[in-house]
Amino acid sequence: MSAFSEDCKRFILCDQTNLVKALLFTQGVWVMANYRAAHAVHMKLKVPVLRQIILFLMYLWRKLVEVSTNMYLPWTAKIGRGMHITHCGYLVVHPQTRIGDYCTLSQGVTIGIKHGGSNSGVPIIGNRVYIGPNAILIGGIEIGDDAMVGAGAVVTKSVPPRAVVAGNPARIISYRGSFDTIKYQGMETDPARNASLSLVKAENETDKDAIL
Repeated sequence: MSAFSEDCKRFILCDQTNLVKALLFTQGVWVMANYRAAHAVHMKLKVPVLRQIILFLMYLWRKLVEVSTNMYLPWTAKIGRGMHITHCGYLVVHPQTRIGDYCTLSQGVTIGIKHGGSNSGVPIIGNRVYIGPNAILIGGIEIGDDAMVGAGAVVTKSVPPRAVVAGNPARIISYRGSFDTIKYQGMETDPARNASLSLVKAENETDKDAIL
């Protein structure tokens, strides 16, 4: 429940709403509630018969959520706390996907598998990553912490931490990261975020010195 609590806090902060409205009217919260509950059962409940019965009920619940939101978030995926889904709309995440803490998924995002060849597999997404509308991430790639994937980007290669990528195929356009976009409670005192942010500031100062 602590992970879902962090999810709700992000929806409240990012959508400028309150808990009651978020639970009743925000489709992304419905998706995360179903995912968190089913994932907990899938991972922790060890009684086979009871586990299958509850997962079947969770499956029916998930289908209702899919029909009403057009978002597919399988409970076998591994998703860190504080997930925020920006809008209701088409969203597909592969069952083997791994996503870190305090990430944001926009409408129209596809995170999928690539079979065979180079970069085969499923994306691994770091912490505090923003993925823009209609972006596509395919294959065994890694998206580094604090990276930002622009709207409509097609990402088939790994993205370094703090990189901003855009286009088809996606290319790096800056190293400013997602710091201005990813918001969550306590971010000002988060040691991991602050350490990453300090690297961006140091790089900017180096660039200024080089220009002068």
